[in-house]
Amino acid sequence: MWWMTLVLVACEAPQETPTDGGPTDDVTVTHSGTSGSTPTLPPDSGTGHTGVPMTSELMPWERSTFDCSTIPRGPVVGTNLAWSFPSEDFTLDADGYLWGVPGGILKRQTYGGVGEPVVPGLGDVRGSRFLPDGRIALSHPEDGSVYLVDPVSGSGTVGAAGLNTPNGIAIDFEGRVAVATSERIVRIDPATGAVDELVFMDRRSFDGLTYSPDFKRLYFNEELGRVHWIDFADDGTWSEPQGPITLIPNPLIAFAILDGMATDVCGNLYANEMNGKVWRVWPDGEVELVANIGGASIIPALNFGIPARDGWIADHLYVMNFLGTLIDLPVGVPGKWEPHMPWPAVPE
Repeated sequence: MWWMTLVLVACEAPQETPTDGGPTDDVTVTHSGTSGSTPTLPPDSGTGHTGVPMTSELMPWERSTFDCSTIPRGPVVGTNLAWSFPSEDFTLDADGYLWGVPGGILKRQTYGGVGEPVVPGLGDVRGSRFLPDGRIALSHPEDGSVYLVDPVSGSGTVGAAGLNTPNGIAIDFEGRVAVATSERIVRIDPATGAVDELVFMDRRSFDGLTYSPDFKRLYFNEELGRVHWIDFADDGTWSEPQGPITLIPNPLIAFAILDGMATDVCGNLYANEMNGKVWRVWPDGEVELVANIGGASIIPALNFGIPARDGWIADHLYVMNFLGTLIDLPVGVPGKWEPHMPWPAVPE
């Protein structure tokens, strides 16, 4: 089973201090970082973004009118929505469809509806996220690649190959694909095929990753319970890995492994522990258990209900388990804007 492989991989990753060097993936990589570390999560600046000049127009993350002082504390009690198909990861599109790849078939599903097959024959898919151009990036550990699939035509191309166990995916403001792999976080430019090595940490197994609301920070987790991040400067360079923050003191006990992650409009970070716990990390570094789902809930993925339509609620967090259930968590704060979504309206 996939989770047995996951546990075995994680068991091979001892809690050691990162070291330089080591073998490289079979891709062309570049790196231009600067060192720096901090023990907590500093607040995001809320302005600027990687590699794109600022203009007088409000950027998507500057258009939120949500009062971050009103976020309720956890834990919250969720509602089970037992109509979903089970998938390692899922994402929502601008039309309110839920997308995932159960059993190697790309499917979409309306809120409360039935899964509709779209593209078959995709094999074992771990991470899935939409690009701004409508294609969906899918990570394939079987052949070490990331596929870029057009859900309309069913055609696809290989965005990058030669990756070691690609897993979670996050998309930046320019539409580039960040991918968690064994020991590395890489970034793929779909327009050119260039692959940047953003992070190398020896003998670490990475899984979930997500950007901050202004895309100036990339969070990523080790399956063995720790969260790290890198920061991007306005010139496009990035820092060395910072952190960690430990969410699971005793990993591997009863599926105590980190998986998916998300951020809200206020810069809070959410990470799911596969045994049914959902953690929130506040900007000051405080770690809070926001939900404890319990039961036989092995949870690999979570996303906010954006867009808020057809049943989805923007300030709810939706957690998927492998039993074909979504758990609806009323966390009381909307998720951050994603690059495949329309820009939010300018506040009046």
